[in-house]
Amino acid sequence: MRSLTRFTFLGLALALSLAAPLAGQQPTVVADLVNDINDVESKLMQLARAIPADKYDWRPGAGVRSVGEVFKHVAADNWLLASAAGSPAPSTTGIRHEDYNTAGAYEKRQLSRDAIITELEQSLAHFKAAVSGTPSSKLGGK
Repeated sequence: MRSLTRFTFLGLALALSLAAPLAGQQPTVVADLVNDINDVESKLMQLARAIPADKYDWRPGAGVRSVGEVFKHVAADNWLLASAAGSPAPSTTGIRHEDYNTAGAYEKRQLSRDAIITELEQSLAHFKAAVSGTPSSKLGGK
């Protein structure tokens, strides 16, 4: 799970960082990013739904995130990355742009399996919309 979260975050961060030098190719870059997000979304949502609710508290060892915490972490990063792309997270998440502490607080919320799945779905949709709506003029910026 930890590798999946790291892979997801690193993959999306790398994709976004590569977008800047390719500003002239915006439609292709954005389309590729959305395709990658769709692929990750499909796999992640299948996994989240396949794991029974009573296993969401399982963790492989002390100091390691539980299954549910991993999914909340991914959702928090989706909200935060979308915010960095100019699409603020909904106020209900409590996540504010450039304030990683708010993402940490989001992750600590006690949620049921179904609520975690809903948050994950919504965060992925929001992130995908933020990437899809990124104009070419922003790809060369910070």
